[in-house]
Amino acid sequence: MDSHPSFYPLVAGSEARFLAMDDANLLPKIRGEYLAPAIHSLPDPATAETCQRTIEVPGHGLVTITFERYSYKHGRNRFTTWKAIRAVQCEG
Repeated sequence: MDSHPSFYPLVAGSEARFLAMDDANLLPKIRGEYLAPAIHSLPDPATAETCQRTIEVPGHGLVTITFERYSYKHGRNRFTTWKAIRAVQCEG
Protein backbone atom coordinates (compact mmCIF):
# COMPACT_ATOMS: atom_id res chain seq x y z
CA MET A 1 0.00 0.00 0.00
CA ASP A 2 1.45 3.35 -1.03
CA SER A 3 1.05 5.98 1.69
CA HIS A 4 1.53 8.90 -0.72
CA PRO A 5 -1.45 10.33 -2.58
CA SER A 6 -1.53 10.08 -6.36
CA PHE A 7 -1.85 13.87 -6.57
CA TYR A 8 -0.66 16.75 -4.45
CA PRO A 9 -3.34 19.42 -4.00
CA LEU A 10 -2.49 23.10 -4.41
CA VAL A 11 -4.52 24.02 -1.35
CA ALA A 12 -4.28 22.59 2.14
CA GLY A 13 -6.79 21.13 4.56
CA SER A 14 -10.46 20.47 4.05
CA GLU A 15 -10.62 22.78 1.02
CA ALA A 16 -8.30 20.40 -0.87
CA ARG A 17 -10.75 17.55 -0.31
CA PHE A 18 -13.62 19.79 -1.44
CA LEU A 19 -11.87 20.66 -4.72
CA ALA A 20 -10.67 17.11 -5.39
CA MET A 21 -14.04 15.43 -4.80
CA ASP A 22 -16.27 17.89 -6.68
CA ASP A 23 -16.57 16.70 -10.30
CA ALA A 24 -18.77 19.67 -11.28
CA ASN A 25 -16.10 22.21 -10.27
CA LEU A 26 -14.60 23.77 -13.41
CA LEU A 27 -12.30 26.19 -11.60
CA PRO A 28 -9.05 24.31 -12.42
CA LYS A 29 -9.97 24.44 -16.12
CA ILE A 30 -10.66 28.21 -16.31
CA ARG A 31 -7.78 30.48 -17.23
CA GLY A 32 -6.97 33.49 -15.09
CA GLU A 33 -7.61 35.93 -17.93
CA TYR A 34 -11.32 35.04 -17.70
CA LEU A 35 -11.42 35.21 -13.88
CA ALA A 36 -9.72 38.62 -13.58
CA PRO A 37 -12.61 40.76 -14.93
CA ALA A 38 -15.04 38.94 -12.62
CA ILE A 39 -12.81 39.55 -9.57
CA HIS A 40 -12.45 43.25 -10.39
CA SER A 41 -16.24 43.65 -10.68
CA LEU A 42 -16.84 42.38 -7.12
CA PRO A 43 -17.72 44.74 -4.25
CA ASP A 44 -15.40 45.53 -1.35
CA PRO A 45 -14.57 42.25 0.49
CA ALA A 46 -15.52 43.83 3.83
CA THR A 47 -19.19 43.95 2.75
CA ALA A 48 -19.90 40.23 2.24
CA GLU A 49 -18.63 36.76 3.09
CA THR A 50 -19.22 35.27 -0.39
CA CYS A 51 -20.16 36.57 -3.87
CA GLN A 52 -21.11 34.98 -7.18
CA ARG A 53 -20.60 36.15 -10.76
CA THR A 54 -21.61 34.55 -14.05
CA ILE A 55 -19.17 34.86 -16.94
CA GLU A 56 -18.79 33.49 -20.47
CA VAL A 57 -15.84 31.09 -20.78
CA PRO A 58 -14.81 29.79 -24.23
CA GLY A 59 -15.25 26.03 -24.37
CA HIS A 60 -17.50 25.92 -21.30
CA GLY A 61 -20.24 28.48 -21.99
CA LEU A 62 -21.80 30.35 -19.07
CA VAL A 63 -20.10 29.58 -15.78
CA THR A 64 -21.09 30.77 -12.29
CA ILE A 65 -18.06 31.45 -10.09
CA THR A 66 -18.29 31.59 -6.30
CA PHE A 67 -15.82 33.85 -4.51
CA GLU A 68 -15.00 33.77 -0.81
CA ARG A 69 -13.54 36.52 1.35
CA TYR A 70 -9.88 35.81 2.17
CA SER A 71 -7.86 37.62 4.84
CA TYR A 72 -4.11 37.45 5.28
CA LYS A 73 -1.36 39.20 7.18
CA HIS A 74 1.84 40.64 5.80
CA GLY A 75 4.03 41.96 8.56
CA ARG A 76 1.87 44.07 10.86
CA ASN A 77 -0.74 44.71 8.17
CA ARG A 78 -3.91 42.71 7.49
CA PHE A 79 -5.38 42.57 3.97
CA THR A 80 -8.71 41.26 2.71
CA THR A 81 -9.37 40.13 -0.86
CA TRP A 82 -11.52 37.73 -2.85
CA LYS A 83 -10.55 34.13 -3.67
CA ALA A 84 -12.33 31.99 -6.29
CA ILE A 85 -13.39 28.71 -4.66
CA ARG A 86 -15.80 27.08 -7.12
CA ALA A 87 -17.02 27.37 -10.71
CA VAL A 88 -19.96 25.43 -12.12
CA GLN A 89 -21.51 25.44 -15.57
CA CYS A 90 -24.91 27.15 -15.78
CA GLU A 91 -27.90 25.05 -16.72
CA GLY A 92 -29.50 25.76 -20.04
